[in-house]
Amino acid sequence: MYQSSVSAARSRVNASRLLVLATMLVALALLAWDAQAFLAAAVRAIRYPFELDYGEGIVWQQAEQMRAGNAYGAITGFPAIVFHYPPLYHAITLVASGLSGVDMLMAGRAVSVAATLLTSLFAGMIAFRTARFDADRNAALLCAFVAGFAVLGLSPVGGWGPLMRVDMVAMALGLGGIWCTMLAFERPRAIIFAAACFVAAVYTKQTAIAAPAAAFTTLMLIRPRTALVGISTSFLLGVLVLAPLTWATDGGFERHIFLYNINRFDFSRLGALVGVMSQHAPYLAIIIIALFKLERRHSLFAMGEHRSNANGSGEACVMLLLVYLGFAALMMLTIAKIGSNVNYIIETLCVVAILVGVACRDAVPLWRCH
Repeated sequence: MYQSSVSAARSRVNASRLLVLATMLVALALLAWDAQAFLAAAVRAIRYPFELDYGEGIVWQQAEQMRAGNAYGAITGFPAIVFHYPPLYHAITLVASGLSGVDMLMAGRAVSVAATLLTSLFAGMIAFRTARFDADRNAALLCAFVAGFAVLGLSPVGGWGPLMRVDMVAMALGLGGIWCTMLAFERPRAIIFAAACFVAAVYTKQTAIAAPAAAFTTLMLIRPRTALVGISTSFLLGVLVLAPLTWATDGGFERHIFLYNINRFDFSRLGALVGVMSQHAPYLAIIIIALFKLERRHSLFAMGEHRSNANGSGEACVMLLLVYLGFAALMMLTIAKIGSNVNYIIETLCVVAILVGVACRDAVPLWRCH
């Protein structure tokens, strides 16, 4: 009787283990399929000689005006164009076009695709580092692959990643800053590189403030001195870039970014969030389940009372990602601005993808049990 019960229990365990393993293999296969689909679409987009989005022509014209030395100029004459964003993406595209000899559209799309792949890489690296504190290397690698592939499978990333638009470069720089912030938990000097990434992101897209806000908020709880160094460095670098921009454009940079670029809000546009987020409902469900399990093991909110134990730990990394998710979700609400699009949801979904990757670390012990 006893042996029969033990045998039945082992059979149930083995069945559960096989189910978890099969589920993960299917999930990885689907994510890999999405990744190759993105790459195929990206190649087609780079080679396509005509516009895919009306904004590409605007960005191209802005870059041409930068080349001519007329960027952020007066809009009283015709033709006139408002610069919606700072100049870093345009400058990178100009350099890429000049070095490769291809036209601006192809160069700009190639830059965006490269930035999208870099975003995927950073997502995987962040998930790996977060999971590695509480899991072995193989489990952490699984988390990295899931996070990286999941980013490429996000519907807004698939639509905007191949475009000649600024969003993915800003996204890559923001995640680069988050990665360096995680390094700064143990090696405080890394915050200098994080600050440089954050400033570069803001000078690519001026609304790219969720990542630095999350980084410095988390560091203020864990390493206040490191946070102050990062904030000071960001301010200094920002001023060092702003001063020559202001001088070269006779104040036009500020006028375009902060005055000409003001839009009205139509809160009925928030309905677009429901449609996009519902497409990724399984990811949100995974995160909710993982958070319940995490809260059972240890409270994230107690970390501020145990700074010496939190530095560099997986809990600190998870806390950073959750704070980042909160700030990104707040910025996502600016989709209500007239003229906005689903690109305003990209950052939030990228953080969601990273957290989904981290949540997979709990699946590995399940298929290893005997």
